Amino acid sequence: MAELTTLESSIGQVLGLAMASQTASERVAELAGEEPELVNLVTDICAEAVETQVRCMAVVSRIKSRKAAVMREASRTWRRSGRRMRTYIDADAGVLDGFEYMTMAEAEEVGHWCVLEQISGGHPELAELCRWAIQVHEQHVADANAVRKQLMDYEVPTAVAS
Repeated sequence: MAELTTLESSIGQVLGLAMASQTASERVAELAGEEPELVNLVTDICAEAVETQVRCMAVVSRIKSRKAAVMREASRTWRRSGRRMRTYIDADAGVLDGFEYMTMAEAEEVGHWCVLEQISGGHPELAELCRWAIQVHEQHVADANAVRKQLMDYEVPTAVAS
């Protein structure tokens, strides 16, 4: 089997990150269980991750001969992201940890989508998807970071421990 092109690999990676975002959103929603506003936010992020996955799958469905390989790349990316999430959001994690992780994970998605946009020349449907996804995930970064800041103001004392 031939190796994936950089474009195909990148498509697999953003697809895997969309899948991982759904898992992370569900975990952070569990951590935020007592805060309906926060649960609603991560539920919206999860819904947009599902939409991202659906849109990616539409692109993948057009990659006839390498569809299975692109899906393997997506699965590999999803597994790696899951390991990172479980390391960062361990059994002792709180809602602040969850939103710190969400901020980082969403920023990672923005970066991957920017790379894909740059290399998507000649694929107008893919370039349009990239522009949409970058906008969506930049908003996720801003939202998660705003919550993180609010939680830090509330949860983290201002005095430095000696």
